[in-house]
Amino acid sequence: MAKSEKQKLKLLYLKDILMEKTDEEHYLKMEEIIKLLSEKEIAAERKSIYNDIEMLRKYGVDIDSSRRSGYRILGRDFETAEVKALIDAVQYSRFISRKKTRELIEKLKGLVSEYEAKSMRVNKALTEKINWYKLYYRDPLMRKCVDKYEVRQYVRESIGDAYLNECFGVWNSIDEIDYDALPNQFVLKPTNGSGDIVICKNKSNFNWEEAKKTLTKYSKRSFATKTKEWAYYDVPFRIIGERLIKSSDENQIKDYKFFCFNGEPEFLFVASDRGTEHLKFDFFDKKWNRLPITNAHEHNMTLNKPQYFNEMLEIARKLSKPFPHVRVDLYEEENKVFFGELTFYHFGGFTKFEPDEWDYKLGEYFDLKSIQKKH
Repeated sequence: MAKSEKQKLKLLYLKDILMEKTDEEHYLKMEEIIKLLSEKEIAAERKSIYNDIEMLRKYGVDIDSSRRSGYRILGRDFETAEVKALIDAVQYSRFISRKKTRELIEKLKGLVSEYEAKSMRVNKALTEKINWYKLYYRDPLMRKCVDKYEVRQYVRESIGDAYLNECFGVWNSIDEIDYDALPNQFVLKPTNGSGDIVICKNKSNFNWEEAKKTLTKYSKRSFATKTKEWAYYDVPFRIIGERLIKSSDENQIKDYKFFCFNGEPEFLFVASDRGTEHLKFDFFDKKWNRLPITNAHEHNMTLNKPQYFNEMLEIARKLSKPFPHVRVDLYEEENKVFFGELTFYHFGGFTKFEPDEWDYKLGEYFDLKSIQKKH
């Protein structure tokens, strides 16, 4: 385009520059505007730009000015939050191809300044995606698998009885439990919860009355209402009694928690020193390379790769196969691996993985577009 033709379009170029380079937090000074126009081979002087800005204002462009800071665009056709909502809708649509998705997102980013566009992460954090999963994905099998008693049938059918811990019984209420019939060591936990547990290591110094109070407190908790975890809706409160799994060393039992996506374990964390004030979470990839991730707890730098790690990976693959995402929890006791539980919503989707960049890196494993919504 000839310079004379570009000069005629100065007003439009000026509007584009202000729309792209400014917002509520970012201004352009007059000399910066002149330089940017010059880069487009458009000659300009202060007086003509003053006049052009007044023309744009009369046209309806919301241009704010400050002697100290310069010029900025305030009002736009779409607010930043609206553009983010549109990007989310495009990103999670099952009816738009990946190529078209990328194209549409780039077009939508053009509705805001370059600074706001950079802040709009296309890849969502894993915690964000877990919340989407919690609110929109429906599979009746999930309800069976969050029930700590009913899930045993699923495990039995998927990998066999060998990986199930011994069960002493399941009771509909605390009063049904025959305490005298329980062995010297045992654990009790609600069938409709996660992380709630009563541990008895020796009945001779175990306070059964206090244990009943704790179980009563657990009976009043609801993951369905407290953290809106769909899979727990209509799962009744019962109590399951199991054998106390012992650690192969002098420390507390370690819990190996595998994050699986479409049947493939991608990373895990090890929960150690459980039942103490110094609970530790340590993250590893599926090749046992330590990951620099923190998730609410400190680290244990002395962990060794478990003897049956490869077997654990295979178990996690089989148990996670039907689900877009699930966390498979396993224990290792001496020469054997035991199933712990299946968790679909890690910490209810409320505890971020830190540093922030890792929450987004982990989120890349969870492809929401591949999910068929089930209701």
